[in-house]
Amino acid sequence: MMKLNTAVAFSLLGMILFSGTSQANCTFSLTSEQRSMKTVDMPPVGFSLGDMVFFYSDLIYQGKTIGTVIVDTQTDRMPNATAANTGQYEERLTIAQYHTGGVDSIVTIGDFFYPNSNSAMAMDIPQVRAVSGGTGKFKFARGQVTITRTADSTYQHLFELDVRPSLCKFLTAPTVGACGSQAGSRAC
Repeated sequence: MMKLNTAVAFSLLGMILFSGTSQANCTFSLTSEQRSMKTVDMPPVGFSLGDMVFFYSDLIYQGKTIGTVIVDTQTDRMPNATAANTGQYEERLTIAQYHTGGVDSIVTIGDFFYPNSNSAMAMDIPQVRAVSGGTGKFKFARGQVTITRTADSTYQHLFELDVRPSLCKFLTAPTVGACGSQAGSRAC
């Protein structure tokens, strides 16, 4: 009897853990304009570990403003003279929240190199960050975002999300993005 109860318990646990976990690949791109930035110089005065940069911008999808992106960065490693980093960059931990209305948002996190002389990202060097979660329509989203600063100082945010198929219908709304439009994406 004990073996039967254990088998039933593990079967139920498996059904709970793996039910509804089929995923759909959804890709969409957002644009943000030149950002409003604020730098906070932490002690000691001048370029140092712990310095922070905060900025925000409108999010644009197909020419329409659909929300905002709020970004916090903190210097977590100073430049050095290694082959990989010739002292021209600082490494920053970056957390960003993409708000698309109401409680709907996507949160990303990642670490990347930024030019020492500029608070903005280097031009045409993509940064990849993990989608660490979301709220509202995006509460089950996971994946990554690739951000590229272009020559006109706009930022392209290419989201590649693995989401539950029920979320995919929201991503096909004309104000948010497209699902299944990229090669290799599954239809929702």
